[in-house]
Amino acid sequence: MDIPIRKIVLIPVWHEATDHFTQEEQLILQLTKAVTFIHEHGITDELYDECVRVFGEDYTTKLIAAVTVINTWNRVGVSFKLQPKF
Repeated sequence: MDIPIRKIVLIPVWHEATDHFTQEEQLILQLTKAVTFIHEHGITDELYDECVRVFGEDYTTKLIAAVTVINTWNRVGVSFKLQPKF
């Protein structure tokens, strides 16, 4: 994948850097946040419906599954106090 480093660095502040992300990328980041913090508000019907409208039901399901798996591995790593090896 040829993603500019600048875009990767801006992910934590994507709300303030919307001119660096496509509408689709912003929607994925919004969905990612909703899944990650699902205990706060869940995924709103509006967000889910917009994802299905833009990406289709199959790809929306895959996005949610991918975020869930990544979050699970992050929680496993934190629980076992794992550190990356470089």
